[in-house]
Amino acid sequence: ISLGIGFDWRNYRSTKGLLYVPDGGSIRVSHFPAGTDYRFSRLKVFSVQFPLLFSVGFDSPLAGVKPSLSVGPVFCWNSHGSVKSSWREEDGTVSTFTSNSIGQRKFTIDLYAKASLGVVGLYLRYSPYKTLTGATAPAPDFRPRAAGLAHQLWPNKKKSWHGLWCVPCVI
Repeated sequence: ISLGIGFDWRNYRSTKGLLYVPDGGSIRVSHFPAGTDYRFSRLKVFSVQFPLLFSVGFDSPLAGVKPSLSVGPVFCWNSHGSVKSSWREEDGTVSTFTSNSIGQRKFTIDLYAKASLGVVGLYLRYSPYKTLTGATAPAPDFRPRAAGLAHQLWPNKKKSWHGLWCVPCVI
């Protein structure tokens, strides 16, 4: 069993010309103003996370290294969220608005699994909780999923502290 601490920065960007609009402490989806050329609209959520992982190593070495499997919850404190949108008006001026009141869910629990060979592994992560609470219709419904490569920063030969570096690929 291992308990850790980490940081996560999620950036949700609209690619279909839709605008994230703050609406009384939550977010709704709208269209950019008529006659404008949209540039971007994005939501950002920063989290402090605490993974609680249960790991098992297998005795039979595979390719000279021992395989292992880790699973468990990742407790997330979503400490900050913001929205920023920008568009070009008909006269060429750029309009931008930002808000730090997006109504992100303050605490969430993600599910995490990792299969490793030595210091290299593959991981899956799923967030069953919605990122936003109290959003008004039509509202974005984010439940992120990720898969990627994980690399242990230094070997853990004597049950000492070790780091984990993950390269996510959103699925």
